[in-house]
Amino acid sequence: MSCSNDNDQNPIVHETYIQGIVNSKLENYQQINLKDTNVSNTFFSESKETWLQAYKNKDQLTSGGYWSVRIHDLDIIQASLPYSNWTNNSADIAWDNNLAIEDQRCGGIDSGCKFIGSTTDGLNLTITEVTDNFITGEFSGRFFLTGTGFGHFKDESTFVDVENGAFKIKFSVTNE
Repeated sequence: MSCSNDNDQNPIVHETYIQGIVNSKLENYQQINLKDTNVSNTFFSESKETWLQAYKNKDQLTSGGYWSVRIHDLDIIQASLPYSNWTNNSADIAWDNNLAIEDQRCGGIDSGCKFIGSTTDGLNLTITEVTDNFITGEFSGRFFLTGTGFGHFKDESTFVDVENGAFKIKFSVTNE
């Protein structure tokens, strides 16, 4: 018999995941590829964009929360690794657990919020390996509350600090 609590730093291990410690709690989400979409965990070779994601709960994709990693203007297949020099390109990591955000600007049909860390704002992100369509990396930094949809804003006074972030995601490649 085993016990678990919110501060348990030894979560269920997923083969593919995105995780980080947020407010002293390990947020470990598993990779789930969405059906009927071409943007789920994909490297777009022509535009050099990479979109990765992992979800908290496979049964409640829209309400359970997620992590996403977006890498812009970088050919992850050809990059010299480890890669952490974001001078000529950028990356963003978003964390949305839907329950942690209590801000009136975040409600509504066409608006939402998530916490976003960006290499342009000092996010530390290192891609450590890209092998056989698996990408792994590490990250840490400050994630600011950011409005999405029609309610776009960035609130630098509302943030979470993410520590010991890591990811391992299996991705597909497309020429789109």
